[in-house]
Amino acid sequence: MKDTLTTATLRPIFHWFSRFGFLLEVHADNCPPLASELFKTKLFEWEVTLFFYPPYHPQ
Repeated sequence: MKDTLTTATLRPIFHWFSRFGFLLEVHADNCPPLASELFKTKLFEWEVTLFFYPPYHPQ
């Protein structure tokens, strides 16, 4: 993805959901597009639970 804004992130996710069905839960790191209120609101509207985990930083 060239653009990581929330709206640009939601577009392919919605396309995927409309083709294969909605997930029950989404696991994500704390990147800004996925931690935004718009993203959380949309997932809530779609009845998808959002879980955050700490980003992986290999040493």
